[in-house]
Amino acid sequence: MPCIAVNSSILTTPVPVAGDKEIIYDKKNNKPAYEGMVDYWYEYHYSGLFIDHSLLTDIPDGANIYKVAIQVKNTTNGTYPENDVDIYMANVPSSYTEFPSNMKINLTSDTGSNWNSDLINVTQVSTLANYTYQQVSADPNINWKPEFPFNTTSFTHSAGNNILLMFNGGDGNSVGGSASNPKHRGQKLTGTPLRRWVFQNKISGPRYASNQVVNTDNTFIPNIKLFWN
Repeated sequence: MPCIAVNSSILTTPVPVAGDKEIIYDKKNNKPAYEGMVDYWYEYHYSGLFIDHSLLTDIPDGANIYKVAIQVKNTTNGTYPENDVDIYMANVPSSYTEFPSNMKINLTSDTGSNWNSDLINVTQVSTLANYTYQQVSADPNINWKPEFPFNTTSFTHSAGNNILLMFNGGDGNSVGGSASNPKHRGQKLTGTPLRRWVFQNKISGPRYASNQVVNTDNTFIPNIKLFWN
């Protein structure tokens, strides 16, 4: 009877185990409260996060990230919509320590050819998605309940690299009163830190375009949670 050769590497290739990772920079509330990965006050905004590879060692190579969540403190029950959200993700090698100074919302650089060629798995994971966060009396005041499952595709993480995350929202409905809006949790920044957080908002349109060059914000960096399978 003939022998059949079996490639043992096929049988032993590990399959990523589903999990999640909380990235906690700090436990401070941002001021102004509405500035974070999403903006529950202004009509239009973008926000971007550079997550250093050293914080991602728990996420296996090839993991499919399919949802993110933000951490808020909220003592006011209610429904908080965040509509027409585009979400972009990418990896960039660990040799990079921050965003380029001329990065665009779609995560590419306006002039940095090296940055563009080194980007890995650039993916628009959500397109004009509508998300609703509801706070009720049974919820803890501090929670990860604002969740953003991707509506287009998951993001395949390449281990050992940094993760880039960008939100571009515009629901066209300004809701004032920051005192009653969720307060984003994270780390307050001082001095001239690395370009790892970008943010901008406005009440009037038009919506930010994907080729808009972003504005670095050195005042805050928000906590975030990644889910993969």
